[in-house]
Amino acid sequence: MGLLLAIGLVFLGAEGVTAPKIAIFAEPDFPYYMAAPTDSPRAYQELFQEAGLEAELITFADLLRPEEFNARKYAVYVHPCGNTFPVEAFGALVDFHEAGGSIVVPSGVPFCHPCVARGAASWAFGSGADGGRVVGQAHSGAAAFEVYNPRGRDWTGPNSPRLGVRPGEKYVVGGWVKHDEEFTPHDNTRIFLRFFDTQGRFIGQQGPRIPDKPCDWTELKMEVTAMPGAATADVSPQLWAQEGRLLLDDLFLYVADESVNLIANSSFEEAAGGWHDLGHRDVYQRHDQGGLGTGGFVTVTKPGGFQVTSLGEALGLGALAWGQLAPPDLVQTLDVTSLPPEDEVRPLVSVGQPAANLYPSVIIAHHCPRFNGAYDLWGRGNCPAIDSWRLFRITVAGTIEILRLRSLISDGEAKAMLARLEHALAGAGTTVVPVSEPRPYETIWPRSQRPADTIFVCDLSKADPAEEFALTVLQGLVNREQPRLYIVHTRYDKQDRQWLDELRFEGLNTEQISPQEAWQKFGATAKGVVLYDREVLKEIGAFRAERLNVTNVVLMLCAVNDAVPLALGAGEKAPADRAVIFDTRGRWHTPLEMYQWAYENLWPKMNHHILASLYPGIFYLTDYLVQHRVFTFWFGGDRTIKEQRLLERILASTPPNTPIIGWWFCWMPNVQDPNHAAADCVGEGEGVRLGSTYAKFLTVSHEATNLSVHSGMPPLGYRHKPISQPTTLDPSNVYYAFIISDGDNLGEALMMRFREFWWDTPERGKVPMG
Repeated sequence: MGLLLAIGLVFLGAEGVTAPKIAIFAEPDFPYYMAAPTDSPRAYQELFQEAGLEAELITFADLLRPEEFNARKYAVYVHPCGNTFPVEAFGALVDFHEAGGSIVVPSGVPFCHPCVARGAASWAFGSGADGGRVVGQAHSGAAAFEVYNPRGRDWTGPNSPRLGVRPGEKYVVGGWVKHDEEFTPHDNTRIFLRFFDTQGRFIGQQGPRIPDKPCDWTELKMEVTAMPGAATADVSPQLWAQEGRLLLDDLFLYVADESVNLIANSSFEEAAGGWHDLGHRDVYQRHDQGGLGTGGFVTVTKPGGFQVTSLGEALGLGALAWGQLAPPDLVQTLDVTSLPPEDEVRPLVSVGQPAANLYPSVIIAHHCPRFNGAYDLWGRGNCPAIDSWRLFRITVAGTIEILRLRSLISDGEAKAMLARLEHALAGAGTTVVPVSEPRPYETIWPRSQRPADTIFVCDLSKADPAEEFALTVLQGLVNREQPRLYIVHTRYDKQDRQWLDELRFEGLNTEQISPQEAWQKFGATAKGVVLYDREVLKEIGAFRAERLNVTNVVLMLCAVNDAVPLALGAGEKAPADRAVIFDTRGRWHTPLEMYQWAYENLWPKMNHHILASLYPGIFYLTDYLVQHRVFTFWFGGDRTIKEQRLLERILASTPPNTPIIGWWFCWMPNVQDPNHAAADCVGEGEGVRLGSTYAKFLTVSHEATNLSVHSGMPPLGYRHKPISQPTTLDPSNVYYAFIISDGDNLGEALMMRFREFWWDTPERGKVPMG
């Protein structure tokens, strides 16, 4: 046998797999249930690659394509979602498993929460809204879109991506509708064409009205003229009734006298996102009834402590100080009796007495006829006491062992991979000693000096992002010594003007200046410019902002160098009269590189008593961040190990009880992907957990503007009305206490619903409120 042939045979496995390639499920917005908070597809991809294995991220759509997902292409499928899985891909997973492919589920009970995609590609549907894509009730094709409104919202319905329009141009908008119940009449139950200006602000809508009476499939259409000032438009079917269900299909939008439909996926045939968890089901993980064969589970309370088995010791798990973990209160582990007698169980970690056969971490060697040759891994079952760093080792080391058992890698290769894995995770999970450093100011959040008697007001409500960014940075520099510059921003111009009235009421004078006058009056405050690529601003509104993160680094560079940002296009050069402090163009390739550089080079010059998590490209908080030199970062939800370590290092570098401003979550202006109205983010729950782990607390403030001015205003004190004589309690009466919240964040209180819906209403003060 030739040497090359012998080497080739080493890498042959189930149905001719020629290399141990790993597929990792990574569907954006897919629901996780009972998964570890750091079950990140990118983190597992990074660790497999560090160990020397090829790993690829695959989506729901990939699972549905046999040519993309099969046991010849991938040796192992990793499913880092806990209990949930896409039920429409179940058949593909069964085929993969029956062909000898291995299935690895890091955490949770595998495949017991089926999920369906209710979203339609290219259509946005509000979070928490009722309805979605349905199959089998269509006007044409297979799918339609169902809308209903049992929760009493003003209205509900999907909307298409925004398209460019020209004022005065004529369009025809419409589609097919069907419903079986009579709707409460409302003039806004229509298929609207909504118009927006260049800043993305809604300016009006028109479209055909949907009948109130029940109707079979009915075509509606209307000619609409684009309104003055319109730059973009979307199609927005809206149901304003609270009863009945509306079906939509074959929607259309075309320029009058033309026949090209401008709407993508107008018949809702292509599914995407909008995932709905159908709840617990016990049938999918079984061997019988066409199940996947990964095994059922048992639930045990107070099972006892952890023990590492001899196989776990061989994989390096014994060195992870299991004695430091408190015994779990409850576990859900593999039910060994749910497997056929031919299959073999090889535990890595057990809990309780050995005779109990409770294995949160276990390899299943299938010798049964259906799945013969497949090896599967439960990473930790439902046992949250096994933390993320231990789980990373279990999952990757267990997968390496599966590949060795299948003869896809040699014993020597497996040993080398385990060594590389240990190197990649060296120091992970160790205790971080909090930084101790006295706060240089008395208040928890740094405050400005009292504003000058006259505040100069610059209206940026129609500015482009580059101008808004630059002038808001300048505002932060100017207001360090004493607040003198106030900005009227793009999104919240109404609220900025309202709060300007409050400043006048409290005795400040104001003077309007143009952006050009602002530069003439205050430009000398800046010692130079920090250059960045104007192209990155096109990512504002993208679900994953990659290059846009440089604006956070530019902000910090400006803060520590008394500079302002300058966006340059291709071939443009900085003006000769501007000193270039730093040129960021071409400097970094990934957000990790950006923030790693910023931490290593800028952190010593930043304020160590406040942090900011802020989506890049939203500049409302920028003045305050620059004014007080706040270290500003943004991390996504699907983080690599290196990104997670940097995030934790940043959190650990500030003393306990340090505030984090901004938010762990964020909406986006000018949303580019209709299926992602919010940015890829750490998320509020995980962010609060992470911050609390490092003794940090969150002050949600990402939409609070002009804090460099407002924070300098002295409190006016409380002016409560005199309390009336308490009523004598009558046990036969029912008493109501009315309480109105001011929201849970500064943006809510300052910029959004609190003022408009409560404080400024004429009824305020007429009823005693808490």
